[in-house]
Amino acid sequence: MNVFLCDFHVGDIAVLDDPYQGLHTATLPLNDAIDACNQRGITPGKYGDDMSVTIKTASGKDVPLSQITSMTMDIEDLTETPPTSNDDFPAITNRHLRPGHLKQYIKKLKQQIGGYGGDQQQGSGYGGQSSSSSDY
Repeated sequence: MNVFLCDFHVGDIAVLDDPYQGLHTATLPLNDAIDACNQRGITPGKYGDDMSVTIKTASGKDVPLSQITSMTMDIEDLTETPPTSNDDFPAITNRHLRPGHLKQYIKKLKQQIGGYGGDQQQGSGYGGQSSSSSDY
């Protein structure tokens, strides 16, 4: 399962068949994803609204999130203060656990069109040439 926050790939979680019942928990670092959220103007209280996943079986088959009705995901934010010495642990304060509103991740295509009028390159004369590219 690939996990995304603010369309940034946070990481992946392997869920094995055994045990096939009960809870499965995992923790993923969010530092880079938080930067992506901040660039989009998404505040910490809204991170849970911008969580998405893709799910694949071991054989590579895509599994729609809608087929896994029991799946939930939470997001926790906190403040970590570094320890004052090597013998201490960091101080954790301001912990907030919020439910995530999980959705299916859909890859967005980025298209760049250059030149004047959308399809023309600068200085290309009449009509110009198409100057577009896609990043998949």
